[in-house]
Amino acid sequence: MAIKELPPLRGRVLVIAYSAFGDIVQKMAGVKALKKCYPDLSVTWLSCSPYKQLVEVQPFVNNVLSWDRSLGNRGFLKLLNNIRKRHFDVVLDLKGTDRSLLMTLFSRAPVCIGWHARIPFFHNYFTYDPWSFLNIDVHREKGPHIFIPDELKETIRKQFKFDKAPLIVCVVGASKPEKCWPIGHWVRFLDMLAGYDANICIIGHGTTEERLSEQLCHETRNNKVCNATGQLSFLEMGAMIARASLVIGGDTGPSHFAEELGVPLIGLFGPTEPHEAGYKNIVALLAECTHVGCQNWRCSFPCMETITPQKVLNATLSLLA
Repeated sequence: MAIKELPPLRGRVLVIAYSAFGDIVQKMAGVKALKKCYPDLSVTWLSCSPYKQLVEVQPFVNNVLSWDRSLGNRGFLKLLNNIRKRHFDVVLDLKGTDRSLLMTLFSRAPVCIGWHARIPFFHNYFTYDPWSFLNIDVHREKGPHIFIPDELKETIRKQFKFDKAPLIVCVVGASKPEKCWPIGHWVRFLDMLAGYDANICIIGHGTTEERLSEQLCHETRNNKVCNATGQLSFLEMGAMIARASLVIGGDTGPSHFAEELGVPLIGLFGPTEPHEAGYKNIVALLAECTHVGCQNWRCSFPCMETITPQKVLNATLSLLA
């Protein structure tokens, strides 16, 4: 079957990338490049409400369509009706889910670019790689690919009373516990850092990460550690990362944020592999396991334990030298 020729992109485009934090962050470089290639496009980004503040400050986004998922089906139907009323010319579905497929259908846009694993024919321009399909080189320009207001970065500095020493941001949580570095290793690493001049801040969101961060702060002997987990919006978290000299964490949203901002990152990997997870310019410390990147969430081997605190300390001192 012949592939239809894509008409010139113009008018109003709906970008469907509503979650999760790391996924949204990774999509920003592509949407920024899209806007640069087609500066006359009016870009509306469909985002879940917790990420609205982060998305709406981006200079390449004209409007944000917010989805409050706490409203359940009623809120989703209201969102679909809102999409239909906007009369979009182009839909760029970057999620490939049942929900994003319904959003695409309700838009009635003449150009629908994207994918769905089980129902491929509702996108009239089907592709798993929209950026290549649109001939957009996402990383042709070096970062930062995400905009963080300078005044917000200064507010963060004053709020947490950071001095002029390097700021090390630690990300203790992840979407799956198998991707997390053990708390005991974090404690040992922070204790080893106690003799060095550095500001240290732990960030994250959600009740599990709050519990882990509180445990870490309670057990470490390093009195330079501050705990910001649960205290920051996603935009404020970005401002904290933007101020950092170094970010250390597993395969998780804030780590992706660091890379997109061009902040040095030490990534700790076991069940996932850096390149396949979308990382490019990082210092990756891999678990000592023959199955790194297996994504086997039922594996009984605690591979993340094989990344020693000494390895992380050595990488930290090397990057801060």
